[in-house]
Amino acid sequence: MKIVCVTSSPRRDGNSATLAGMLLEGLPDAELRRYHLWDLQFQGCRGCMACRKTSDACVARDDATPVLEDIVRADVTVLAAPIYLHAVNGEMKSLMDRFFSFMATDHFKRLAAGEMYFPTRLSQGKTIVLVLAHGRPADFYHFLDASLRDIMLDKGFSEVEILRGNLLNSARDIHAREDLREKARELAATLRARYGATA
Repeated sequence: MKIVCVTSSPRRDGNSATLAGMLLEGLPDAELRRYHLWDLQFQGCRGCMACRKTSDACVARDDATPVLEDIVRADVTVLAAPIYLHAVNGEMKSLMDRFFSFMATDHFKRLAAGEMYFPTRLSQGKTIVLVLAHGRPADFYHFLDASLRDIMLDKGFSEVEILRGNLLNSARDIHAREDLREKARELAATLRARYGATA
């Protein structure tokens, strides 16, 4: 199993990163690549549309380029982000905007023909795990779950899993939350079953 884990909190040991770490503990045999967005110099999508017209990948060349390339190759992508102002934080949103390049080059041709489904460059069977941490009750951001799920399915991920850490108002809070550790274990077991422990 090939996994890419991307964290975006300004705190390396923050709640979202820690929760992602709990998930990865249950996947010890995976081939793992890690990225911390605060270490990278990159920008969001600049709307040049080259990936819709001439290129089979994002033409912007910066520190996000290897991240996007690794996501294309991975079986499982883990994106860990804190929730700021009812959305993933800005660094993660900027990376997600670059996922626009995962959609097929003939997007506009198909749109003009009236098609509603656009092929993706991602191979079938990929899973994306959204690890989200916030201080609100568990069901507070249900609207965000639906939006993120639709975005990721649209960009070509076959499975979208959400691992949410709620009522986390301090970086210390998660360490007392055995319920979240158990959720991470359960999701790790699901991924092992889906891809095989050493696939």
